Amino acid sequence: MTLPATIDVTVEVSLDGTGAYTGLYDDVTGAVAVDPGIVISEGREGARSLMPPKVPSLSYELHNEQGQYSQENAGSHVYQLLIPARPTRVTALHGAERVYDDAATDYDDNVYYDGAVERVIASGAVDDIHQTTELGSQRVGLDNLGTMSMLVGQNVTVAIQSNIRTDQAIGLLLDAAGWPAGQREISIGDTTLTYWWCDDRSPWDALLELLASEGPCQLYQDGSGVIHFENRNYRTITTRSTTSQADFRDVDTGGLWFTGLSYEPGYKNIYNRATFSTRRRALGTLAKIWEYGASLVLSANESITLIVKPADPFQNAVTPVAATDYTVAAGSLSSVTLSATSGLVAFLTIVAGAGGATVNGVTSTGIQIRAQPLTVVSETVMQNSVDASASIAKFSPIPGANVPRTLNVQGWPEIEPSQAQAVCNAWVNRYKEQRPQVSIAIRNADGEHVRRILDLTVSDRITLTDANTGLSAAVWIETKQTTISGAGGRVIACVLGCELIDTLSGAVWDVSLWNTGVWGT
Repeated sequence: MTLPATIDVTVEVSLDGTGAYTGLYDDVTGAVAVDPGIVISEGREGARSLMPPKVPSLSYELHNEQGQYSQENAGSHVYQLLIPARPTRVTALHGAERVYDDAATDYDDNVYYDGAVERVIASGAVDDIHQTTELGSQRVGLDNLGTMSMLVGQNVTVAIQSNIRTDQAIGLLLDAAGWPAGQREISIGDTTLTYWWCDDRSPWDALLELLASEGPCQLYQDGSGVIHFENRNYRTITTRSTTSQADFRDVDTGGLWFTGLSYEPGYKNIYNRATFSTRRRALGTLAKIWEYGASLVLSANESITLIVKPADPFQNAVTPVAATDYTVAAGSLSSVTLSATSGLVAFLTIVAGAGGATVNGVTSTGIQIRAQPLTVVSETVMQNSVDASASIAKFSPIPGANVPRTLNVQGWPEIEPSQAQAVCNAWVNRYKEQRPQVSIAIRNADGEHVRRILDLTVSDRITLTDANTGLSAAVWIETKQTTISGAGGRVIACVLGCELIDTLSGAVWDVSLWNTGVWGT
């Protein structure tokens, strides 16, 4: 079966906001400008495992000669419908379905076995709209972001959890943020947190902290909108990361080849020491953790909500009890309620009766809250135990001084010291020697190149060979940018940002010459 070197692309915007893409004007393919085309970006912020994940992006421009997409055109069929947060997607069809024995019946499996694959290669929502009005360039540009952006633009709260893995904490964050359960691929984390919570924080910030606690792991969203979490050992046990998925060369020898390669040796990213600050907490006995600090005077039927924020997080909080936690010196109370029994913050709501109320403390100054505090009993900075002395001697910023290059892991501190040390070891094992970053450019030279452009994704292992750099090695994909342009999407270009895999064999930098030794041999 010979696959074509082109694809059929459909670009849609759900103008009613439902994501069903059934509207009469949802299909905007015919209006998409061939230059600059459709630009899709996904993966990390850069081609290194050290880099954080990024929200995937999708951009394209719509021809607007008649003003049909202009925001101020009240006569347009999409007036006040093309606005931010509208879902958008790009679907690609590669190949043509074959038929059974020349009969007029198509295979219906959406795999290359039937001669064609149709898939969503980018999805998200409109983030920004901009317009140009110059003659010959009257366009409306749509800048779109993947749904991971919803993790940035809100705050969430998750109650205190104990002995929870990183993947479980990520699941709770996604739940709190409203991420669909069917749009997740979460591997089991390798780090367990002694205690964990999220108190009115951006889920994105909390996620980055959890990723740091896991170590060299991956978090990304694919073109169909599924979010992926891959633990720090994922790439050592998963077939697509341990077995090369494609072999690209610098020349056309009848197989796969790249049109350009950029190379960075990776010296600036060497770390031969890693530290992780940990904190051990203990659950105390039931005691006062907070008091109002004064008498509370309420008018008739008045309701007041107090924000309870003690010095330490707490568990098993008790709703204030009359004669134990407060007294009513005058009037009466209709109700006293507490919003949460664990966490860093709780909301105490007090409602006065018809005659108002004066509320005092019993043994404290004002009404009090009792709970079991999680107090800090020790703080320890852990570092790697793996031997990196050779790396320190070789790469010391001051030659001969054996000064280590230190990575301070910004992980969640409530973690066992042994777990923190395992994370430090994972980072040092990965970066005590240079791991070059390589970007390759691929074009739709034929159907097999198109297939790899569509198929390859973050964490896939590929093999690269380049005579000029002496590179002959396996790398992992960290970033991917795809551009579809030209009339009918005839030009397909892809840039893969990659990093050398963990195991490095072959030429040693200080004893081998570039023209006599290559990696992987």
